[in-house]
Amino acid sequence: MLSPSSFRLRRWARFALLPVVASAVLAATATGCGPKPAAESKSSPTPRPPFAPPKLAPAWTSPTATGKAFHTVLHATWRTGSVLYVGRGSGVEILDAATGQSKGTVQPPEPGATLCAMTPTLSADGLGAVAWIKGDPEGRDASCEHVSLVDTRKDGAVVWTTPVTASPVAGKPFTNQAAALGWAGDVLAVMTPNTVVGLRKDRSQAWSWSNPGVARQDYVYNDDMAVHGDRITVMLSEKGAPAKPNHSFVTLDGKGRQTKSAAERVPLGDGTYLHLVSDHPEALLVTPPSEAAPELLLLAADGAVARRIALTTPAGHAELRGIGTFWRPDSMFDIRFTDTTVFVTAGSTISDTPAHVAAFDLKTGALRWSRPVEAVSVPRLVGADADAVYVLAGKTTSDMSMYAFTSGDGTRTPISSVAAPRTLLPVTGLAIDYEAGNLAMTETRGGMFGTLMFRAP
Repeated sequence: MLSPSSFRLRRWARFALLPVVASAVLAATATGCGPKPAAESKSSPTPRPPFAPPKLAPAWTSPTATGKAFHTVLHATWRTGSVLYVGRGSGVEILDAATGQSKGTVQPPEPGATLCAMTPTLSADGLGAVAWIKGDPEGRDASCEHVSLVDTRKDGAVVWTTPVTASPVAGKPFTNQAAALGWAGDVLAVMTPNTVVGLRKDRSQAWSWSNPGVARQDYVYNDDMAVHGDRITVMLSEKGAPAKPNHSFVTLDGKGRQTKSAAERVPLGDGTYLHLVSDHPEALLVTPPSEAAPELLLLAADGAVARRIALTTPAGHAELRGIGTFWRPDSMFDIRFTDTTVFVTAGSTISDTPAHVAAFDLKTGALRWSRPVEAVSVPRLVGADADAVYVLAGKTTSDMSMYAFTSGDGTRTPISSVAAPRTLLPVTGLAIDYEAGNLAMTETRGGMFGTLMFRAP
């Protein structure tokens, strides 16, 4: 278990459950007079399909997760064509995306092993990774250190499982019930309590990095890790700072080399926390007490803070809606990035005044626009691309609408009607995954259902 021995929750901000959907907006139909240009016959781009079909309806519901809290919490979901992988503490269930029928589970390293980490996304060739705790996950020496490579091209078969342990401190094992995993190109980055290890797909070690506590033989914790491409950001916390543990971070390149000699520190006030976004290591979130606006910190190439953006709008401060898990409080945030823009929702969701969706320019930090979504609804961001952000006006018991808001000026266009299911929807507590006409809503812990899938009727 952790040293000191008291149970320690790790604040973990992960965006892998809300992946950015690289899809197109509604294709525009152009009309005009006169002959068409000759080049149009072959060189004109093919009109891309709409982001979503005009109607979506409930297709199936999987059973609710049961068991202790650490068994029911959601770690991530993976989509591979006709299959949906749902990872909870109890394991990874493999569901037929068309019917919701179970196709089995990812094999744990031993019966009863507890899932404790999962890559937010798959590699380009369909590989994912999960980590396990063997034995009692609440035991003093529980450690999230058994890493399995999973091949979704082979029905979720485990390619290999290997232990990845932290560096000892003062001659004693340094353990934690949580870890983090992510793909740095073709290398799997594995975060332990005080190291990050890069594993190739053949299980060989590509590189290893140690935090400052290893050299000092002191307890410096790796609290979280965000990975994308050739960039890795690692959150650090020092022993003896329980009030605001997340206060510094380092940036690594894709070969595990630290870009600056010292960790970057961010001063935080009381009740304020620093979070990572799992697939966007160039940004961090600062969440203050409720009366203040959250901030987005944008990082330069070397990991230094280059810009701070206050996420506030005329409708109110951004509603990031952090959703907690057993070991990872505030593990999901409703926020979307493109290369130029960050999208958030803001304002009250329980009044007749509609909540807003807002766009901020990443280059200048300026609020580009803020637009109302729909009265008495909870806006959830479904996807974003260079053209638009796609927003579901979530409701508990009635039909819902999906809208496209253009990136440039926020022009709103209704694109889909989503029929209400027969069960209540806890809209703020759902992980939402949309891909090619399939809208999956998954409870982040035990609830009314496991996963609820919508598709065109």
